[in-house]
Amino acid sequence: MGGFSTTMFNRQIYLYGTDFAAGCNVGKKAWHFINFFFEGIANGYLPLASYNYGARNFSRLYDALAWNIKAQFGYGITAVGLILLKAETFIGLFTKSPEAIGYGAGYLRAYCWSLMIYSIYYLITASLQAAGMGKQSMLLSISRQGLLLGPMIMILPSLFGSRGIFLAQPVSDWLTVAVGLFLSRGLIREILEGKGKTAEESI
Repeated sequence: MGGFSTTMFNRQIYLYGTDFAAGCNVGKKAWHFINFFFEGIANGYLPLASYNYGARNFSRLYDALAWNIKAQFGYGITAVGLILLKAETFIGLFTKSPEAIGYGAGYLRAYCWSLMIYSIYYLITASLQAAGMGKQSMLLSISRQGLLLGPMIMILPSLFGSRGIFLAQPVSDWLTVAVGLFLSRGLIREILEGKGKTAEESI
């Protein structure tokens, strides 16, 4: 699904010129570096969550989830501040074209709209995997990179022009988190209800 959405993305951005396309591609690569922290935290959380869910230790699972949310939220605020202030400097590490830097910085700043909730997507995905809910986790993953992002890449530029390209990923991320909260509502309820019990009481 990632390859599918990338193909659609590349087809759309070249409609607005090579400088715009270069800037968007650089901006997209730049936010991958920003996301590494989110991915690393979630990957570290996954085995801990799997063990404690299997042991029915919801108190510890809740504590781990709460710590992850705080850590990622703090990182997200810091990242948003740096992007808003230094987007051109960051994009300039990847290209020297003034036009590409301008478009890339615009793409990166638009991504700030979803940066704060991006961590929720990763934590929900990891929690679903930890609970053995593989189908829900897979659906959430393909929704973000294909089922939701693909249509956004086509629809938003037709409504907002080149600005719609910038907004496609943030809108897709918000919709994905909404889908994730719906899919994990039972798991969230189970964790909240079990966090005040001992592991033996939860069995």
